Amino acid sequence: MIIWQNKKMFLFLHVMKRFYSILLIFALLVGAATLYSCQEQPAGGGQTEVPGGGDDGGETPTPEPELGGPEPIDHSNVPTPIVWGVDKAEPVVASDGVAIQVMAKENRNIKFACRPGLRAKSFRLDVYPLSVLFNALMERMNTENMPLTTPATQVQIEGWIREFMFAEGGNAGYIFSEDSEVNYNNMVFDWANSEYMQVDIVPDCEYVIVAVACADVEGSASEQLEMTLCYVRTPSGELVGEPGVGIDVQTWTDRFVVTFTPDDDCHYFYYLYSMEDDLLPYINHYGEQLYRDYMRSHMVGAEISRDDLDYHRLGLSGFPVGVDTTFMVTAIGTDVYGTPAKKHSSQTFKLKEVPESAAAPAVDVTIDLDHVGSNMAWFSADMSANTRAMFYRMYTAEEAASIKSASEQQQFELVNDLLYQGYGLSNPNYKYDMATEDLSQSKAGVGTDRYMNLAPNTEYVMVYTAVNPYQEAMPLKFSEPFKTDALTTDKPAESKVDLNLSLVATSFTNVKFEFTYNFENTAIYYFRFVNPESTLPEEDGLAEDASREEKLAFLLGVDEMLGAPVSNVWEADKGNMDDYTMVLEQGTTYKVAYVGEDWNGVVGEVKFVSITTPTLVGGLNPEGKIALTTNDEGAPIFEFSIVKEAAGFKYLVAYEEPEAMLRYLGLDPYSEFIKGWTWYITDCGLTARGMLSTTIDIRKNALVGNEKRCLALMMAIGTDAVGGEVYGDLEHLIYENGVARTLESYYPDMASYTAPSAAAVAAQKASAQMAFAYKMAQQRAEVVRPERGTVRVAAEGGKQEVRVEALPRVIRIDRKSDGAHPKAFLRACEK
Repeated sequence: MIIWQNKKMFLFLHVMKRFYSILLIFALLVGAATLYSCQEQPAGGGQTEVPGGGDDGGETPTPEPELGGPEPIDHSNVPTPIVWGVDKAEPVVASDGVAIQVMAKENRNIKFACRPGLRAKSFRLDVYPLSVLFNALMERMNTENMPLTTPATQVQIEGWIREFMFAEGGNAGYIFSEDSEVNYNNMVFDWANSEYMQVDIVPDCEYVIVAVACADVEGSASEQLEMTLCYVRTPSGELVGEPGVGIDVQTWTDRFVVTFTPDDDCHYFYYLYSMEDDLLPYINHYGEQLYRDYMRSHMVGAEISRDDLDYHRLGLSGFPVGVDTTFMVTAIGTDVYGTPAKKHSSQTFKLKEVPESAAAPAVDVTIDLDHVGSNMAWFSADMSANTRAMFYRMYTAEEAASIKSASEQQQFELVNDLLYQGYGLSNPNYKYDMATEDLSQSKAGVGTDRYMNLAPNTEYVMVYTAVNPYQEAMPLKFSEPFKTDALTTDKPAESKVDLNLSLVATSFTNVKFEFTYNFENTAIYYFRFVNPESTLPEEDGLAEDASREEKLAFLLGVDEMLGAPVSNVWEADKGNMDDYTMVLEQGTTYKVAYVGEDWNGVVGEVKFVSITTPTLVGGLNPEGKIALTTNDEGAPIFEFSIVKEAAGFKYLVAYEEPEAMLRYLGLDPYSEFIKGWTWYITDCGLTARGMLSTTIDIRKNALVGNEKRCLALMMAIGTDAVGGEVYGDLEHLIYENGVARTLESYYPDMASYTAPSAAAVAAQKASAQMAFAYKMAQQRAEVVRPERGTVRVAAEGGKQEVRVEALPRVIRIDRKSDGAHPKAFLRACEK
């Protein structure tokens, strides 16, 4: 059985038809801003004094520019010409604006400084790829019904850019104000290594730094002042070879598959696909170079390394059948250094037409009235041999009657809505050879499924449709009406529920939950952790001798803010058992309350079950280790694990200076790193208890500097005779350009190693930078903490996957809908 929920495929054409509008919101308005003055200081320039710019109110040193790169390109002939700032010999701080000074243009980074004027209490800022900015302006012309043959005026263009900067919904420019920024009067941005970069900087690509000054500290639209637009074109090396990408397309009536094949000179490539009518206007009005940049900058594209695979397949399905549309796929290759080819490759195509002999789909639904409870209903769907799947949704009887009387066009729209956003059930005997379009082996089949979250004591009708191999749908059909049971909570003695829960600790942190019941007696059940994860004020959350009303309120209640049940709500399965294993904390007592409901809607007795997980015992000589692997992008994955006598461990990964002090490797004494890193992990490290191991997967773009380095630290935690904590030796591992290294590799002869003199160190490091680094190392730390998502946790008997959104406080378990042995997840609330 295959279940589709919330399918979005039908929206593809609508999305692509408004392709530029989507990317305007998604790729462009990720953040925005504009400025009054832009200048690039000539090479060899020194420091600039800015009154009040430093932490102490004095002078602020400005980094020396590292400018260079290709000359700007003239784009005055495009439909949306943008006038950006003129370079000046000296930086100017306008009273009503923000001065931008470009400090360095690298092939994958831009470094610049912003200096707001006296009236600018805040400003909004972002860096746009010029190609994406042009695309957004072009779409704005479309929405204004302005012909692209008549260029927009500068007043219109600047007004639209300002609107982007102050858009609502979290897509506006980043706000920097004098109330929150210490160095507000002279802010230096290392863009590619900052938290603000949303689109990767790539070689030989044009960008616009945009800043809008505001007269208030909130950066509000009503208080905006001057705007600055600063143009930057990143450098690149000479193109090595002639990188190209071959495109092959295979089509069907409702889908296509594109195979990209890079040639020997191509090491990376980007692709973009849409309707031809959407892509050609951009190419015709903005040209090859800007389209090349657009493919490398928009949010949908992909960068593929030939170190990973020799070709890449893109498969898309779910297009409405019979739409006469020409599609277009484009790709651009780069050399080993990321320098793009001069021309992109493209392929246009149409989907196949549906054979005239194609038979229409057919399905009949029967509601299983013996298995209709207070909030769920089982049903069966009898599908013909040429029916691939059926799609459905439940409506109240009144809603269904309204749908029956709707117009043919309205019903057609609902068919499409069901196909791509409804629930689905496949024909178990369906077989179709897509290559030969052979349906001869397909047979009729009956699928069964259940529909959840119905209201008690309510009459419903299922509205459904079905599709054949060519995605042709049948008209809407309606099941016979049926009524759910009333929910009865005050007669537990009359309930037929025979539900039981047992808990078994399979390791220090692994707990197996096993629910057993008779499907004919139990329709649905609720369970919730009582202790220690409780949101109620009582210490145990719910006492076993509490009143039935209190128990049912605890289990059957609804979170008013989320509009969702406070408990885990699971439907009974025909296999009469559900089991799963989840990871909890070691050495902790857990109590779970649960209750079942029968097919008459009668809720049974509330039961409790408890378990105490074993305690991982530490010793006097705890030891841990760090191992390094890499992900598909070549970025590091660090695994921290216990070796012996450890009840837990502290760990962290750091890649930002000055905390890791990696820039000083080989310069400072070896002992300084050990001492500094020991303090660092003791003060800032994460603590894991009862876990044998954990991993941290570092994002590729998180690594900084030319060396692409980061540092992993770990200390195992043991226990002394009186129960106090004992720390093991500091374990460390340095990732540098894909290689694992240790301190010893930087100091090969430790016996004869002599720390450099103070004069030598001062000669190799700027004293101001060094003092700042050590000052910050003693005051704060930026630690790579596990992002919200899946964290692999190794435990006895194998690895589990646990979704951790925060430190566990309230535990909820969401079961996968397509198996009797579901994976468990933790859903946690912030303390």
